[in-house]
Amino acid sequence: MIAILVSVLVSAVSVSGWGALLFRLLGASDKPRVTNLAELGIAGLFLLTAIGTIAHFFIPISTWVTSLCLVTGIGLAFRYRHLLPIQKNAKLTLASFFLFSILFAFLAYIREYHADTEFYHLPTIVWLHTSNTPIGVSNLFDQLGFNSSWFVLASMFWLPALSLTSVFAVDALILTLVFTGLFQVYRQAWGNNHGHKASILYSFLGLGFCLTGGISFIKIIGSPNTDIPAAALTIYIFYLALKLSEEKLGTDEYDLGLSLMIVSGVFAVAIKLSQLPLLALPCFYLGRMYLNRFIPSKFIKRTMWLVGLFLIVWLVRGVFLSGCLLYPQHSTCIQELPWTVPLEKAVKQHDAIRAYGLYGTMGVNHGLGNWEWLPGWWQRFTAHHFVRGMTEFVTLAAVFLVAGYLLQRWASTRRKQPPHASAEEYAAVGSHKLFSGTATVLNLLFYSFLCILFWFLTSPDIRFAYGFLASACVLLTVLLVAGMSAGARKIYLLTIKVLIFASFLLNALNLVLVTKPSDLTAKWPAIAPLNPPPPGCPDYLGLWPMYKCEVGRAG
Repeated sequence: MIAILVSVLVSAVSVSGWGALLFRLLGASDKPRVTNLAELGIAGLFLLTAIGTIAHFFIPISTWVTSLCLVTGIGLAFRYRHLLPIQKNAKLTLASFFLFSILFAFLAYIREYHADTEFYHLPTIVWLHTSNTPIGVSNLFDQLGFNSSWFVLASMFWLPALSLTSVFAVDALILTLVFTGLFQVYRQAWGNNHGHKASILYSFLGLGFCLTGGISFIKIIGSPNTDIPAAALTIYIFYLALKLSEEKLGTDEYDLGLSLMIVSGVFAVAIKLSQLPLLALPCFYLGRMYLNRFIPSKFIKRTMWLVGLFLIVWLVRGVFLSGCLLYPQHSTCIQELPWTVPLEKAVKQHDAIRAYGLYGTMGVNHGLGNWEWLPGWWQRFTAHHFVRGMTEFVTLAAVFLVAGYLLQRWASTRRKQPPHASAEEYAAVGSHKLFSGTATVLNLLFYSFLCILFWFLTSPDIRFAYGFLASACVLLTVLLVAGMSAGARKIYLLTIKVLIFASFLLNALNLVLVTKPSDLTAKWPAIAPLNPPPPGCPDYLGLWPMYKCEVGRAG
């Protein structure tokens, strides 16, 4: 566990340095500004991913490459230390950063089983670490054709001395960055006249949801899977959309927010194709600028050039791996290339993914043209721990809404006054200002439902929709809180604070109870593989040689 925690702490400093460099390259001013760790972290992760994607065409992402990136990032963090997000409320920022690091490092250490970890997540990362991009690798093994940029990034955190153990810290790293950033947003604005904004409320309730009702979903971070980063970026993108609606066109804050939304949206799609609807949000804000005849700044234009270049390189890499731009979308396969995966193989892989979403098992994809799969799917969906947590969280908000409304009606009846809070009560909590942003919240909530509909009609595997469902849950809760009376809202927000604090205590208690002293410094793999290799399959824990066997995994 200590190895994972050290990986998170050191890597966070490094990616913050890379993020500060990206801001400077795009034209951000060199003056100190109010930044948060999520802004710098996501920018740094994206820049490192772009560098790794280009480099892997020519060389393996080996230990010396990762060491060079790590040291360079730390140097950049020192060079641009005035841009790091510890200038204001430094002690509280560092404390929250360490608490989130410890929490997520512990959850990563638990390493709850993820079906694809040994199947293709780790083998892909090991292959990236030991070989440059080979042509047509999907013909060797289907899943190696998945062109997820997250595996490129994970291989860049194969830190020296920590070996493969540090790879298990990658999902913990992005959660630490995003959650600390959202916490900073809440703390910096809640106590002043900006605390009423919907984006601030979203950041606070987002933390409350993920650390209480959604805690079970982030327990799978003990694998370098793509579900967690895609969900974290989705949650953050909806926050950026709320924030953009509260900023004025042409300001530095607006330019930075839109640039981050563009980068985050492209990054999320490159990690997981199921996040494709997210690209509509930056397109909407860019389109609105042009409709208003507002010329984007150089900062925005440079961002668009950067992500455009990244997308081209990412798509070319997909063609190298499988002969398809977006494998396993067989309509994007270029059949004229000699290494292109056979069409029937791509179709089979695509149908298998959809079949797993429909039926919960791989195999023949029956019933695509009807709804015979729906009852079984609904049973699995409603029984899922993430859905139960989401329901409990929203139900709590609804209960407080009804209770607050009834109390308000009762009090107004006794006073024989209309059921509205006094002007002083509204001014104390900024309720009238919060309602001014309700239209934006409603629009984003409707859009989140469209994202969920896209997921449902394409491949309704719940892992693909974590971010959409979480964002819809939090946006709905924001609306419910906005409708509460001032007293009920105060009690509700206090309840969320208590739940967050209790979740930290429970995880700390769990840490004490289940962790042995000898486990703190143990490296992966500390346990035997769940599916031992068949006879004659060499070096299973090396992972890559397993695909030289005809069977691969036993059982």
